[in-house]
This record gives sequence, structure tokens and C-alpha cells, in this order.
Amino acid sequence: MKIPDSFIIGPFTYFVNQLKNLDCLGQAFLDRLEIQLKIDLPKETKEETFLHEVIHTINHVYCSGRLKEGEIRQLSIGMYQFLKDNNFLKK
Repeated sequence: MKIPDSFIIGPFTYFVNQLKNLDCLGQAFLDRLEIQLKIDLPKETKEETFLHEVIHTINHVYCSGRLKEGEIRQLSIGMYQFLKDNNFLKK
């Protein structure tokens, strides 16, 4: 999967910044329309983390933040596995 520099959810454009000195795998800053990802992660970890943060943005825009962190984690792992098992990810 190619991690984009930006993506659109609803009427908003979110920007993706990959940082070397991040204390966590990824983080969504919904108020400033930004996702941060740790740059030096294994490919699969980075891709799943990206999906996780995208689900945070979808939750914010479409679900008024109703999903809890554990639910977002389950969805991101499930979605990543679906994409991987069905060869939707670029090799």
C-alpha cells in the first residue's frame, strides 16, 4: 500500500506526516487535519497503523466520535487483513 501525502474524508483534506522521532506508531490530530506516522516501522505495521488513523478520521467525521479506541483497533486490523488476504495491497 502506498501511504499518501494526503487524503480526503468527507469535506476535509487530511495531511500525512511521517516522522522519525514519534513516541507512538501513529496519531490523528483531528483538529488540525493531520495524521502522523512513525517513519521507521515495518511495512505491515505502518500500513495497518495508517488504516487505524484513517478510521479515527472517519469516526470523527461520520460517527461523531462514537467508536472507542478498542473498536477502531479491531476495525483497522480486520480491514488490513481483508485487504491483504484478497490481494488488494500493492506488493
